[in-house]
Amino acid sequence: MQKLIFICGVSLVIGTSLLIFLVLLSSKEITLKGTFTEMQPRDLVDSITVKGVVESVNKKNVYTQLNFLIKEVKAQIGDHVEAGQDLCVLDTEDLALSIEQLKAELDISQKSSLSRYEMNKNLYEEASYNLSKNNNAQVISASNVLESARQSLKSAQRVYDDALKDYNDKTDAAVTSSENTLASAKLSLEAKKEEYEKNKLLFESGAVSEYVFTQSENLYNDALNTLNTAQTNYDNAVKLQSRSLEQAKEALDAADSAYKNASAAYSSALSSAEQDLSISKSNLDSAEIALNNDAMLINIQRLEKQLEDSIIKAPDAGTVTAVFAKEGSIANGLLFVIEDTEHLRISSSVKEYDYTKIGTGMEVIIKSDSTGDDEYYGVISKVAPAAVKNALGETSSSSDVEFGIEVDITTETPLKIGMNTRLELVVEKKTGIYCVHYDSLVTDEEGGTFIFVAESAGADTYRLKYIPVEVGMSTDFYLEILSEELKEGMKVMNDAVAVNEAIKALNKTPGQMGDTFIKLI
Repeated sequence: MQKLIFICGVSLVIGTSLLIFLVLLSSKEITLKGTFTEMQPRDLVDSITVKGVVESVNKKNVYTQLNFLIKEVKAQIGDHVEAGQDLCVLDTEDLALSIEQLKAELDISQKSSLSRYEMNKNLYEEASYNLSKNNNAQVISASNVLESARQSLKSAQRVYDDALKDYNDKTDAAVTSSENTLASAKLSLEAKKEEYEKNKLLFESGAVSEYVFTQSENLYNDALNTLNTAQTNYDNAVKLQSRSLEQAKEALDAADSAYKNASAAYSSALSSAEQDLSISKSNLDSAEIALNNDAMLINIQRLEKQLEDSIIKAPDAGTVTAVFAKEGSIANGLLFVIEDTEHLRISSSVKEYDYTKIGTGMEVIIKSDSTGDDEYYGVISKVAPAAVKNALGETSSSSDVEFGIEVDITTETPLKIGMNTRLELVVEKKTGIYCVHYDSLVTDEEGGTFIFVAESAGADTYRLKYIPVEVGMSTDFYLEILSEELKEGMKVMNDAVAVNEAIKALNKTPGQMGDTFIKLI
């Protein structure tokens, strides 16, 4: 980058030749061929010079993705348009016919979908009501079977419990009766046996007749037969009681199994009814989706959107700066460019090595070929956080890296969109200061810096004076000098090194030179 100087004060009187030491005429006079510069307050600017392009703050590219013929172009370059204003119209006659055809087909489709929706809605509501009110036929039937099985189980349980109690408590009537009969038969047999044995002894001894003996024997045999019969009846009664208990247990098991089967059947019927309700709800949802999201309806909406978009409108107010739409050609891609020609900015970039020197708010001096030496002003409004990327979105790996900047124009200008500009990015600026060329300074052995001032002492003769100074701001060509002794109109020698050498030839230093005169030829 170059650094330029803008001078806002009285013009400098600068000689064109360097000071050249010629000859010493006396111990206190130096004759030199040289020039001086009159000291005047001025502005010193350190800047970075870059190129930029004027662009609109608000630029809109108007595109279309529709592949229709352009029927009419309504906007031309230079036209001012408002937001929503028609720019061009596409030929959509076939599109409109397609929409009407699809709407007719959609009407038929929606009527069918509505009918299916109403049917599934009724089925679902009926199934939901029946399930909530226990009116489902399968559930009711299974519930009745379950209740019957529950009652049968309770009855079988009661019969079994009674039979088991009779068996354990020996309270069965048949068993008790046969047992009592058996006990009575046993007592009777013992009495008849005792009578028989007694009569037998008496008979053998001749104490009783044969008839009496025979009668007691027959009674004994009858009692024995009665006992056997009673024993058999008792054993049969006990067996019958055991069998009845077994049958009651079998009947209880059968009733329990029947109850469990009926319970499972009821659960199955209830689950089936709930599943049927879920299927009805799913069918209803499907019918509702078909009713509300018909693919044909979506297609119509898409085509209607295309029909709406076939009238290309201005997205914002502005001036048409480019027209690519042509009547009769296919409209696809960029058709118009609309820009705000009143609010402009300048797009530029800086090299990597200058990036750290700039920032937003920095003053910018603007020039262009079309405006000659006229200067306009702006400020940096944006500095890119990353280097400029290529078309693939990748940062360049070369050494020529640049960072984009944007400059807002802050003064009225005749600049137009697309003009090339020269920008001076003001890194540092001081006004009303004293500055000199680099060759007007001399540095001594101690590192001190000073200038030589020529005070008029006659025709082309000047009294030399040296003034120690401090160096402030610097540019490529000038240095700011600071000293309380500096005054406007002082004549500062341009080639201070030559003057210093001439003083040394007098075996003096600047601080010892006293009244030393210089004659300029």
